[in-house]
Amino acid sequence: MEKIRDLWLAAVVICGGMCLCVGAAGGVADEAAAGRGAVLADTQISAESAGTLILLTSGPIRLAEAQLRQAAVQVWPGVTVRISRRTVAAVEGLPAERNAGEVLIVEAGSRWLSLAVEREPVASAEEIAATEDATVRRVLEQHRASLTVSGGGSDRGQAVTVKDCGRLLATLLEQRLIADGVICGLMVPADETVLPWEQIQGEAVSLLRSEHPADELRSRMNAPVLSAGQHAAAVRRAAEQARGAWAEFSSAFRSRAMSATAGHSVLAEFSEGTARELIWLEVRELRDGRVFGQLANRPLNLRGLREGLSVEVAESAVLDWVYVTAAGTELRGAFLSRQLAGERTAAGGDSAGKSKSRQQ
Repeated sequence: MEKIRDLWLAAVVICGGMCLCVGAAGGVADEAAAGRGAVLADTQISAESAGTLILLTSGPIRLAEAQLRQAAVQVWPGVTVRISRRTVAAVEGLPAERNAGEVLIVEAGSRWLSLAVEREPVASAEEIAATEDATVRRVLEQHRASLTVSGGGSDRGQAVTVKDCGRLLATLLEQRLIADGVICGLMVPADETVLPWEQIQGEAVSLLRSEHPADELRSRMNAPVLSAGQHAAAVRRAAEQARGAWAEFSSAFRSRAMSATAGHSVLAEFSEGTARELIWLEVRELRDGRVFGQLANRPLNLRGLREGLSVEVAESAVLDWVYVTAAGTELRGAFLSRQLAGERTAAGGDSAGKSKSRQQ
């Protein structure tokens, strides 16, 4: 999503510029600040590798500098903390529409974090509509603003990590500086992880304070819930392929003890009233033309189903299947994913062609 990248770039550029003037603004000369602009390229690399966390909210939030300083002091006790505020509109080279937010900079010694307060959605309506996971799409539809926390540092030995970003965000949440009622979800862009807030609300602070918050958050990501009607043609084509190659999946599952294949799962449609969802289930048994397993993810609108529930479907109802070969070297099946990837490629080609025609 281009907005996420733009916002991160804004934070980095503002930080680079801010480091050159913070001493004068504060009335105290900062000898180290003078050299920070020269290492901006290294800082950009450091910030990108450090990771980013994005809190998706239903409306704009406001962080006072004094509140942010108090939270930062708890994360880095005994270190001088400085807070400054810049507007995204002040950043040269960004699109004109990127003027609806502001960036707060937290300096703690040679470390810094940027907190970008965005007053617009991170995804466009077109991007949201194209999101295949119905759970993720619902979160993106609900949110109207965001808080992006990124880290970096001019001293490679003191560069901020995603762990530090998580600790600061956890402190803000613990101090109720961001109300639970406005939070829709939490995103880790590097992993393409989007978690609904109600799914992790009770453990969010502990997850963010863990040694490896990105890994812990990713482990909470359920298998995707797919809309049954959104890609009907792709689903139909994938189902034909999956059923045509069912003998491969059946053989791999039955010989899994010897072949060391793993992750045997099938996709099927489940319904409740008018609601229909495509849900993965982990296969436990194949018998008498039926597939027995447990739901691998949390249904979105089907209240009578839950993650982990034991279910069974007819082999003829399977819409897709996947398994991983020995040593995790190859993912087999996943016909729907390949169909959807083809749709995206075709759409991208059409868009490129139309854009080129307009330019001509």
